[in-house]
Amino acid sequence: MPTADESSRAPAPIDDLPSLEAGRIRLRGFREADFENFHTLHADPRVMRYWSFPAWTERSQARARFADAVSGRDPDDKLCWAVAQTNDDRLIGGVTLFSIDRTQGSAGIGYALHCDH
Repeated sequence: MPTADESSRAPAPIDDLPSLEAGRIRLRGFREADFENFHTLHADPRVMRYWSFPAWTERSQARARFADAVSGRDPDDKLCWAVAQTNDDRLIGGVTLFSIDRTQGSAGIGYALHCDH
């Protein structure tokens, strides 16, 4: 049985996010191989129309955000999933659970999806 100290500790970051699959799409952790599609997604003004920053015009803008998505595996901060097609595992979007507040049982959610999908 955990002690009071053990049960009050924040959960450790998740090494590997659980994958969720439904029909034609899969939610999974981001991988380095996703970078090109991640950049293309966020460089599209149609995708970024309602986002918190404008569409990227240079690849360098994507690098820090991509690193953040790859490491976004902290159940007390944010969880980032890549949205991929099940047939070829190609990234077509992303979903982020953020501002996680376990005390209130609340969080925000954001997503981006390639316009073809």
